[in-house]
Amino acid sequence: MIEFVEYILDLSDPSVQVALGIGALVLLVLLLLIMAVRRAGRASDAVAPLAAHLIQLHSRVEHLADGQAALSGGLTQVSEANASSQSNMLKLMEARLTEITTRMNDNLTNSSTRTARSSRRLVLYNGMSRIF
Repeated sequence: MIEFVEYILDLSDPSVQVALGIGALVLLVLLLLIMAVRRAGRASDAVAPLAAHLIQLHSRVEHLADGQAALSGGLTQVSEANASSQSNMLKLMEARLTEITTRMNDNLTNSSTRTARSSRRLVLYNGMSRIF
């Protein structure tokens, strides 16, 4: 039995036990609610550094993307220059080969003409020497 101001509570009475149980439950819920609110405040404090870190990370990713785009453009230019250089080299080699082929044909023609003349002279000389 508990006396509270002018009230007397009998702890063996089931209605008093239910009321005390409900009171304890309400007190427990209030305590849990207070703890949840405090943790939410701490969590919001922890979000600020995380947000700043995400902003820095986003900036770095953008910087890397810009660098990659510049590198891609540079590689495209190098590739185009290389293709142009190879094309020019091929044209030069073809022109040089054509020039050498023309010279060889001219030299072979001249050589065969001189050989034919020399052979004709030799035949004529041998033929003339038999006559005399």
